[in-house]
Amino acid sequence: MIPLPLNWLSEVLGNPQSGTVQGDFIGISTDTRQTVAGTVFLALQGENTNGHRYLSTAVEKGAVGVVVTQWQEGVSLPQWVVEDTLTALGVVARAYRERFEIPIIGITGSVGKTSTKEMIGAMVSAFVPTLISAKNYNNEIGVPQTLLQLAPEHRVGVLEMGMRGAGQIAYLAQVARPTIGVITQIGVAHIELLGSQEGIAEAKSELYTELPKGGSAILPLTSPYSDLLAERVPQGVGIVRYGVTESEEAEVRAVPASVHLNDSGKPSFQAVVQGKTYSLSLNAVGAHQVHNATAALAVALVLGLDIPKAILAIESWEGAEGRMVVRESPRGYRILDDCYNAAPESMRASLITLDRLVPGGVAILGDMRELGDYSQEAHRQVGQAVSESGVRLLVTVGALAQEIAEEVRRTGKHLPAFAHYPNSKACSEQIAVHLNTGDTVLVKGSRAMEMEQIVAVLMEQGSKDV
Repeated sequence: MIPLPLNWLSEVLGNPQSGTVQGDFIGISTDTRQTVAGTVFLALQGENTNGHRYLSTAVEKGAVGVVVTQWQEGVSLPQWVVEDTLTALGVVARAYRERFEIPIIGITGSVGKTSTKEMIGAMVSAFVPTLISAKNYNNEIGVPQTLLQLAPEHRVGVLEMGMRGAGQIAYLAQVARPTIGVITQIGVAHIELLGSQEGIAEAKSELYTELPKGGSAILPLTSPYSDLLAERVPQGVGIVRYGVTESEEAEVRAVPASVHLNDSGKPSFQAVVQGKTYSLSLNAVGAHQVHNATAALAVALVLGLDIPKAILAIESWEGAEGRMVVRESPRGYRILDDCYNAAPESMRASLITLDRLVPGGVAILGDMRELGDYSQEAHRQVGQAVSESGVRLLVTVGALAQEIAEEVRRTGKHLPAFAHYPNSKACSEQIAVHLNTGDTVLVKGSRAMEMEQIVAVLMEQGSKDV
């Protein structure tokens, strides 16, 4: 954040109820462990914490003002008293974002958000200084915090936007004011709260409805809800369609028959951008990365980037941590570490990658959470994908994941060996007895399942990523 007068904060939030407003501040802090001298401390409140308890620590660390929900006795700094500090964080972030007349790319979707964000960020960064949201800073706290990191050198911002319910993407878009909106795919993540895939599509489309005139909606043509998404694009906003498809409706597309995986699981394919064909060889693992790459090329098209140079940047990106990272274990296993999260769509994509990479692989699959009444059906769908694969061993982790194995047994198309564990800890203690030297092992499950414990046991010091 560029230093600003404290008076600017008064213009945004109203005059403080106490303290003398003079001098500058250099940022907004919400965590006293990260508070540095010269910041304004904003006291967030949540289920498990209350920032108001740490005001004295913030003062000791050199805060020059505080944003609170009630006046604090004994705090001599300027105090901006607001009804809700989380809302105030968004108000400040939006006002700060408005100081920068630069493109902001907002990215959402049921699956592929982070990988697409990282790929687009790597591509744009090859051209201009770019602000890219870190880690999972994709909610009503993380998006404002990312925006407050904008600096004069930045020419583009790339932000991931997550949600759990209706209205949340709209709120984030109102704070960030994106000029380009990218929707990856419409799946079933968070269907527990939204009720249906159509409800999820409606919620994701909020990103498009908040785009300004002259903005661009990057729309997945291969989504079954592409028509619904297109209807939500406001007048005056352009549409660029993309995907892995034969349809020439897509301004940017990958030719399905051209997609191939090498021995390391990295795809190559032919991309068509406004009628011109290019060859790409990605350095990220998984056939699903082809879809992400077409989204990135669509952004390149909107930004007017040189396509060959954009392709070189996309090809150099090696993938996001915890998302289909290939690790070679000294024990003689190849691990497909896809532990970060799971939904039916990403489960199927990972199984396809495993199957194309090696016949007779091992799939260690954990529960998929937050699916509500759709949970049983979702796990059955994954079971169908397993039965259509060449997996030699299916290991399920968690009570919900048992339905995957049950569906494989029901279909009878392909019966691998089976093993089941109630949690990742139990699995990690016993998994080695099931594996053979040379096995390729996919590990995937919802974040709450802590599947990384299994990967940690399978790996030893001195192992390497490939």
